[in-house]
Amino acid sequence: MKNYQNAMQLNGATIEYVYEWIDWLKTSGNSTVYTCVFKTLKMFTIIPVISCTCERVFSKLTVVKNKLRSTMGQERLESLLLLFTEQEMVSKVDLNAVIDEFNSMGNRQMSL
Repeated sequence: MKNYQNAMQLNGATIEYVYEWIDWLKTSGNSTVYTCVFKTLKMFTIIPVISCTCERVFSKLTVVKNKLRSTMGQERLESLLLLFTEQEMVSKVDLNAVIDEFNSMGNRQMSL
């Protein structure tokens, strides 16, 4: 890693941030030389820093799946959890368009 850090010196200024390292590797053509470092840095940028998002989803899961709804299938549970977790995005959906789309499917009732 020391050799890598020494190679990162540009005009006397050291690159300090991950995104600057990635940009330097791309522009200098060193992404092929330091393949593992490049891949690791790219993966590092997409890993969440904290687990609040995961914890928030699990806390919402207890609201969506309670004792009364414990018999629902996995697909429905995942869909409801997604709707509940992404409430801001869902609030922007045009409900009339959803109703029209559902109505256009026609009669889906199974005869027994």
